[in-house]
Amino acid sequence: MVVLDTDVLIEFSKGNSKVEKRIKQLQQVEEISTTIFNLEEYLFGIFKNGQREEIEEGKKFLNRIKHYDYTKKELETITKIRVKLEKEGKKIGPYDECIAGICVSKNEPLFTLNKKHFERVKELKLI
Repeated sequence: MVVLDTDVLIEFSKGNSKVEKRIKQLQQVEEISTTIFNLEEYLFGIFKNGQREEIEEGKKFLNRIKHYDYTKKELETITKIRVKLEKEGKKIGPYDECIAGICVSKNEPLFTLNKKHFERVKELKLI
């Protein structure tokens, strides 16, 4: 399973050919997913900026992707990451800390276009 970050979801929905190609490559060997936090960020963007057709297409796209929610297990991992980053002075923001924590907890890699940002979470595998 590979978790898609919000920036990847956005670029895919815009028709970015490089992102589409990479997702198709990943789908040949992995199932794709995202997190509940990525869903919220993505939906916020399309509801705020999109036209009716774009909103409907975005919702259809999201319905085809598995998503991870979070439980106490993921919450503990998120909290550990958040505390560690804060102590190091390298916070990445609450949503991204949650996304990273879910990926680490599930032992799933994150496909993001913002590697420099997420590299602060050493336990996180990035694509």
